[in-house]
Amino acid sequence: MDPLSIKTFLAPIYEAARPVYNEASRLVHYTSAENGLKILSSRSIWMRNTTCMNDYMEIEHGRRALSEAWRSEAGQEVKDLINTMHNDSASKIERLFDLWAPIFSSDTYISCLSIHDESENEFGRLSMWRAYGASSGVALVLNPEPFRVQSSGGGIYSTPVIYATQSELNHEFHKFSQRLSKYHDYVSSLTEDELVQRVFNLFRMLVISLKHPGFCEEREWRVYCQPRFEKAPPMQKEIETIGGVPQHVGKLKLVSSPANGLHGIELTSLLERIIIGPTEHAHMIQLAYVEALEQLGFSDPASKVVLSNIPLRN
Repeated sequence: MDPLSIKTFLAPIYEAARPVYNEASRLVHYTSAENGLKILSSRSIWMRNTTCMNDYMEIEHGRRALSEAWRSEAGQEVKDLINTMHNDSASKIERLFDLWAPIFSSDTYISCLSIHDESENEFGRLSMWRAYGASSGVALVLNPEPFRVQSSGGGIYSTPVIYATQSELNHEFHKFSQRLSKYHDYVSSLTEDELVQRVFNLFRMLVISLKHPGFCEEREWRVYCQPRFEKAPPMQKEIETIGGVPQHVGKLKLVSSPANGLHGIELTSLLERIIIGPTEHAHMIQLAYVEALEQLGFSDPASKVVLSNIPLRN
């Protein structure tokens, strides 16, 4: 996507991505020690249907918030501007979104990461250990470079999560109308189909990335696919029981596939560090992970596995 299109249509997404795009932050996956070893041994990440996630309204929250913003005064500003460029385009956007929204709610698969600052590289984040570490957690710290690549398609994407109240989202629509005015000549040069598709793509990303501000300390980043909307790279779909709930899980092999927008995701390139969370058996888990990295071909694996040492009693 060209830079002017990004500035006009995807500004809130790229603003939220700034810590990873422009700073020294990493991305991290907090999980149990058991699941972490499964990721390493299978060389794949698990992508879960959002209807089975901790926040059961993962996608529904975004859809409702977006719909309300579209009906707000700021949303009307956006509609009016769009319709001055191509008559009735706003209605076409609305019909297209209404067609796909139920499918997005039921057929979105994500893997959850978190923005990880350098200051957290020794101990991890206490709130995440409490939420996702269970009795023995690990944090897989990842090289952010593969997530900085602007995919041109392929079905697998990543996005930062945007934590916003309804009033903040409505204000974001007001800023969107200002950008449409600022870049009026560029937007007017788009065909009606191009304009409808760009606004629809923004809405699709907002539905996936919007989250209740009560979760903001997670600083979440999502890897996602929507197979019924866009064919994703081959994933092995299996039934797994997670938290007592049998469910379909998509297992994406960590193998680079530039044609599918996947760059540098082999484990030896992607995985930078493993933090063993607060647990009674931290040293045994550390030894197991060092051995797992050695089998995967990591050089000096012992230096990559560290103990958090936060004095937390689970």
